[in-house]
Amino acid sequence: MGNLIINRKPGQRIFLSPETEADAAELYRQLTEEGIWLELYHSRTPGQIVVCITAPPAVNVARELLQANDGRS
Repeated sequence: MGNLIINRKPGQRIFLSPETEADAAELYRQLTEEGIWLELYHSRTPGQIVVCITAPPAVNVARELLQANDGRS
């Protein structure tokens, strides 16, 4: 499982998707056994929260800005 820790403002989104080459059966196994965990924390920056995402290797996690720049809108 990998971790991503980022600050988010209200209205900003996070995109979760399967790896391009992910095997469907392996992805299903990882999601049912490990799941995806979200932890939210207070940020030192007013108007933001800290989001910690823990997901299996077969799951991509990206800020919306990065996903949109990737051409997969």
